[in-house]
Amino acid sequence: MTIDRLKAEHLCDRLAAEEMSLTLKAVADGRCELSPDTVSRMLGGFQESLRPHVFSEKMIFESLLAAKSDEREIFG
Repeated sequence: MTIDRLKAEHLCDRLAAEEMSLTLKAVADGRCELSPDTVSRMLGGFQESLRPHVFSEKMIFESLLAAKSDEREIFG
């Protein structure tokens, strides 16, 4: 269940990153009709949405590394 949740989060993150990338390219090319404040808020919201995802994956990796160093069964 955790793996499925992480896959879904990765898909959402990738789609949001693609949208943010298109927006930033439009800003760089002078084709963006959004105000700089709106783009700034979009970028901040994108970063905030990634924060808990990155934290949870960091905790998973730390737990796996700790189990390996203690020679505990990881998947058993």
